[in-house]
Amino acid sequence: MTNQILAAAARFVAKANDNDSLIPELWSREALMTLMSNTVMAGLVHRDFTESVASYGDVVNTSRPADFSGKRKTDSDNVTDQDAVSPNIPVPLDQHFHVSYVIKDGELSKALPDLLDRYMEPAARELAEKVDQILCGQSARLMENQVGQPGAVTSLNVDDYILDADEKLNDNKCPKAGRRLVMSSRFNRAALGADIVVEADKRGDEGTALREASVGRIYGFDSFMDQNVAHVNLANAETATGATDAAGSETDTAVATDVPSADVTLAGGEYVVIDGDDYLHRISSAADSAGDTDITLVEGLKSDVPSGADVTVFKAADVNGAYVAGWAKEVTIDGYAANKGPQVGQLVSFGTGASTHSYTIIAVTDNSTTEADILLDRPLQIALADNDLCYPGPSGSRSIAFVRDAIALVSRPLATAANTMGARSAVTSFDGLSMRVTMQYDSLSQGTRVTFDLLCGVAILDARLACVING
Repeated sequence: MTNQILAAAARFVAKANDNDSLIPELWSREALMTLMSNTVMAGLVHRDFTESVASYGDVVNTSRPADFSGKRKTDSDNVTDQDAVSPNIPVPLDQHFHVSYVIKDGELSKALPDLLDRYMEPAARELAEKVDQILCGQSARLMENQVGQPGAVTSLNVDDYILDADEKLNDNKCPKAGRRLVMSSRFNRAALGADIVVEADKRGDEGTALREASVGRIYGFDSFMDQNVAHVNLANAETATGATDAAGSETDTAVATDVPSADVTLAGGEYVVIDGDDYLHRISSAADSAGDTDITLVEGLKSDVPSGADVTVFKAADVNGAYVAGWAKEVTIDGYAANKGPQVGQLVSFGTGASTHSYTIIAVTDNSTTEADILLDRPLQIALADNDLCYPGPSGSRSIAFVRDAIALVSRPLATAANTMGARSAVTSFDGLSMRVTMQYDSLSQGTRVTFDLLCGVAILDARLACVING
């Protein structure tokens, strides 16, 4: 793949620069190569390969494999036909990312390789990071299949977490072939310290993983570390803490705690972690019991918990402003304690019950110590009103175990700009990804404006084929 792109780029001679060296075809090829070499998730998920020019808001229809059921027959029976229907899954092309800047006239004295290193490569890396962030962020939509306790992974329990994910996928009839595990750096560090990696003789790889600081293939998963699976720090999250007032049994939804009732909304919605339960719960409702909180969980406990088990509730914040469904830019959040605001990689939900929609924060801009603009992994699915509650998720990270057909990334080439106004534009597509570069002289800035952009969409094809590992 890389050789093919390089061969195509080699036709253009790197020379002392002038305006003729700002060739959009070359820059788009170089940028696409950089993007592809800096993404992890993009190479592991399902990609639609049709290359048709598209616009923001277009919808691409893809599908997941049909579900069949094996039937038994005798010699006297006819076979039973089943509908060979692959469920259609629409993927809106609602992720249009760009990086734009002006190369001043004085910079054009540099040779082309210098310009590429200084301007093109950082821009392409930023777009690669955004693609990876939105794909890693799809873990927010996969929480129905989760294992592990948020923020609690260590080298002593990481084996259990991975095996729990394997069991979850097995229970969901996920194929054994092609399983991938994309880990946060914290989870990867824990895995590198586990016995299964340290004791090379148990792996059968003659110590390669240990020497190269790579987890490699473990328990049937091809594993990868992705820096865009962010770790959320507990110290920077606004929480209310306490302990259980009584022992709880597996499947119980009612849990009595001594968490102050003033810190929990009675309507529920907050995320809560109960030590020893190894699960991320959400509160469906709460009651004031003489100043303490009795909470009801959306799902029952996954394990028995003793009286006195630590309870951590992640406190709600507020939406500042009104936003329509489909809003693709930043959402302003406030109403949290000073310096306890949202973090990149954090799970965040809006609404409760059946109207819940969960996202991953991929960028944060602090407006003050108690207000921030957050960019989500995808546009809003429902409208938000001013002062609606926002429910930030827990500390720790969410690694993903999955097979290719769990998540789809669809990229489409954008139309090239018309050159009637002096703009030059080119699109390069390869292996299901596309990058556009547009260049035009800006007389106000006295330089050439260069814009890199790409259009894509993401979708969950089959949530049964993925498992989130809290850690």
